[in-house]
Amino acid sequence: MCFNVIKKSDEKFAYVNFDDERFAEISSADLNSILECLYKVYGDFNHLFIDEIQNVDEWFLFINRLLRTGMHVLITGSNAKLLSGELATHLTGRHMKIELFPFSFYEYCECQKISTAHGTTKEKGLLRAAFDNYLHDGGFPELSNEKRKQTYINTLVDSILKKDIEKRYAVRYKAAFENITNHLLNNAPAKTNYSDLQTQFGLRSDHTAENYVNYTKNAYLICGLPKYSSKSKIRIRDEKAYAVDVALMNNRENALAGENPG
Repeated sequence: MCFNVIKKSDEKFAYVNFDDERFAEISSADLNSILECLYKVYGDFNHLFIDEIQNVDEWFLFINRLLRTGMHVLITGSNAKLLSGELATHLTGRHMKIELFPFSFYEYCECQKISTAHGTTKEKGLLRAAFDNYLHDGGFPELSNEKRKQTYINTLVDSILKKDIEKRYAVRYKAAFENITNHLLNNAPAKTNYSDLQTQFGLRSDHTAENYVNYTKNAYLICGLPKYSSKSKIRIRDEKAYAVDVALMNNRENALAGENPG
């Protein structure tokens, strides 16, 4: 998406991806040398597109220096460390965050080249079939060409739980945390009663249960929907937890939510 936007703008730009094994051992002290190489390869540029920069410690010092020189910087990443509230802390009001979610049904139809006009009988039938597929497979773009959908989703969820969350937040009770996450995904939409979660999964406090649920929100596995009310005390109680995409419910191994009508 960033490539499309920046190419259409016709701006001079450079690109670097730090999710490359050749960058595995670099530190923030090496970033200026990489910048020099980018000028050598791309020539003069005023936009720098960086992918997975959270893999470099203290990356934000380098980015802040570039911003002070007037460089336009695009940063993309999928790791919870980059997507958490720390981004605002590190860049101190110098950034604009854009959250990219899986396809909506309309976007899914655009990708599959299915008409949403539903004027003719044929269009209605194809649209209904597409909706059934969307409810089962979800809106992750990669799944449209992926035959082993369950394997893809299992790997994705496992990576988010173990690398993005457990490692990032030093989760102490890993089994309980993973069980809570799977419970919420299996029962979505489910009310998030932290006292019940504490008791059900043997945690020491409901505060730990609340932290675990918030971790899943920060990593974009779960999104919370509060009650609609003009009264604040009602809005903050009995929030419902939804999976960010239905594929996280239906395509996981041993998922129990395939026929959940909620």
